[in-house]
Amino acid sequence: MDKGRRNLVLSFKDCMADLKRALTLWKLKKCESWLEVVLLGHVVSKEGIKINPKAIIDLPRPTNATETISFLGLARYYRQVMKDFLKMASALTNLLKKATKFILTEKCEKAFQELRHRLIAA
Repeated sequence: MDKGRRNLVLSFKDCMADLKRALTLWKLKKCESWLEVVLLGHVVSKEGIKINPKAIIDLPRPTNATETISFLGLARYYRQVMKDFLKMASALTNLLKKATKFILTEKCEKAFQELRHRLIAA
């Protein structure tokens, strides 16, 4: 990852951490107008910060290596809340090897669906 992307990821993580800290300080029960806010693929509500399930449900199945890398990057961001992430992602990760031709097998499709389901539940 180049320096610009790394800084962007770090800035995003800092922003989300600051938002989480702010939510703990606010008395949300006193905020009558507080409903929920969708921000960068996250839903911020009284319950806290969650992944926006609508964004995950609409994710298409990856059809090439670039789309697979993008999906795995999203999933890796949330790997701390997913049990056995590496086992689930291994089928998709194996598609990215140089010596391997990109063919989505049933095992890959199952891994994609399972990861997507766990992202929605996270």
